[in-house]
Amino acid sequence: MMKRIKFLLIILSSMLTLTACSKPDSTEHWIDNPTAKEIKLKIDDKELTIPAKSGINYKIEYGKHTLSYNNDSVNFFVKPLFSKSLKNIVQPKITGFINPTQSNYIFYKIVYIDDSSSVATDKFIEDIQRNTEYKTQVIFDGELQEVEVPFTVTNELFIERDKYPWEFFLGEKVPDIVEQDKVATVKGKIFREDEFYEYMKDDVDFENHISLPSNPKKFNQLSKIVIPAIDLDNINCPEGRADVEKKIATWNHVLTLTGSEFAKEYDDMTSMNNRVATSEISNKCYQDYQNESYTTQVEKITDIYNQNHNLNFFITD
Repeated sequence: MMKRIKFLLIILSSMLTLTACSKPDSTEHWIDNPTAKEIKLKIDDKELTIPAKSGINYKIEYGKHTLSYNNDSVNFFVKPLFSKSLKNIVQPKITGFINPTQSNYIFYKIVYIDDSSSVATDKFIEDIQRNTEYKTQVIFDGELQEVEVPFTVTNELFIERDKYPWEFFLGEKVPDIVEQDKVATVKGKIFREDEFYEYMKDDVDFENHISLPSNPKKFNQLSKIVIPAIDLDNINCPEGRADVEKKIATWNHVLTLTGSEFAKEYDDMTSMNNRVATSEISNKCYQDYQNESYTTQVEKITDIYNQNHNLNFFITD
């Protein structure tokens, strides 16, 4: 039996199923509103009301959409989470959520220790603590400081579970004890900001001494996913050039699709078979022309696939 340890007190006091046989056309995501008042937003032409300090589950078709909120708008894509090459992996129930107000959320690492084990020495616990720490900016008595703590803060528009791998979702109670076969285990919890302050109130005086900086952006300032400039003329391998041209055309075509068509074509575009074919062309081009002109250009495209492989959303023009 393992007990929870709150390392934050120590630190601050000292200072998602997709299968190959079917292609769903949509997925459900949580839209959260941690503010004290209800908000209204639009996804495409659908107006949604999100209650205060709560949220709604909303079914969104795969493909391109427009989110409008507070006189601002942004284009984004919803994509399948896993490739068919990973068909045996079960998609998490909660795979990412939308944060239209760009409010702060805290991802906190909770350590559980079996303190009856002889392995659980002070040094062992210190090592576990060190491995849970982030360098996080906090405002301490009015001064911005960077401290090493077991939490990080995000106000991203789309908050992804792959990046913040929580076991305990918003509003979900953190258990004091978990059943595990290990001496130590680390669990993740995603908090709304006021929920986090409430959770820590017996240990750290956030209200009077510590706060978290808030830096929301205009939607047009958010990072977008686009294929960067490709120098086709620099690819002196004809087969390689043809492949890059095909990949650009496929990317542009896929982004026009919706629903199950988008899911299938995106899956094919980013599949393991496609990666193997790219590797084979790269090897052939190098052998025939003794340079990596094809590899240098094609990696600009494949890097986009890799960066977004386990994400549910990406922003575009």
